[in-house]
Amino acid sequence: MAIALPALPLARAAAWPRPSALRAPPRPTPSGELWVDVVARAPEAAPGTRRDKRAPHPGLGVAGVVRALDGACGGLAVGDAVWGVVEPGRPRHGATLSLRAARVARKPRTLAFAEAAAVVTDAATAWLMLFRHGRAERGERIAVLGAETPVGALAVRLAHAEGLDVHPVAVRAPDFADACRRACVVIDTLGGTTQLRALLSLESGAILVSCACDPDLGFTARPHVRAERVVPEATASLLRTLADRFDGGCP
Repeated sequence: MAIALPALPLARAAAWPRPSALRAPPRPTPSGELWVDVVARAPEAAPGTRRDKRAPHPGLGVAGVVRALDGACGGLAVGDAVWGVVEPGRPRHGATLSLRAARVARKPRTLAFAEAAAVVTDAATAWLMLFRHGRAERGERIAVLGAETPVGALAVRLAHAEGLDVHPVAVRAPDFADACRRACVVIDTLGGTTQLRALLSLESGAILVSCACDPDLGFTARPHVRAERVVPEATASLLRTLADRFDGGCP
């Protein structure tokens, strides 16, 4: 089952350059890196916006076409359509960027360049929350706080695709505490008092994973209740897994 995208602010995409039109790289390709002609970049949040205040970001999402690469780049080739992230501290402006191969993979066939650039970091964050930190397994009940956010919306779709029993939970819902209490994993994209309310509701053995803020240690000291903050990271291996899911690969 292919993953449907939530509504996302998309970057304007340029025309996809033909492989024959690709120019030589501006300088030699460093080991383990590749030059990508950028077709689309993710929109960068303006300072002070709500998204800017949430979790540390794994980097700027980009999508484009490989222009040149070092020999050991995970099976990629010149002319491949790819998606990936520009890590913090690396140059992120310009028509052609040097990216680490460890942060790039082939783009999902079903996503346009602008869609892929907009979704890549949020999809990676949602996957890590569900399966690395949450260790969610098929059939388990998952509660998502903030399903209207980009990360939350993608967490809902990825959870459905992987056979989880997923339930978006509205902050003001009268059954908020009960919904969190019944969940094995609570995905928190909001933080603040919403996170505290959820933590107070967790049953023994449950876990809350947040991309919004560090869980309050005073509420996580109860026996058999865990809470973690996701460390965003978009690796090439994870991006390949996500591309397969977006293209309808079986879980």
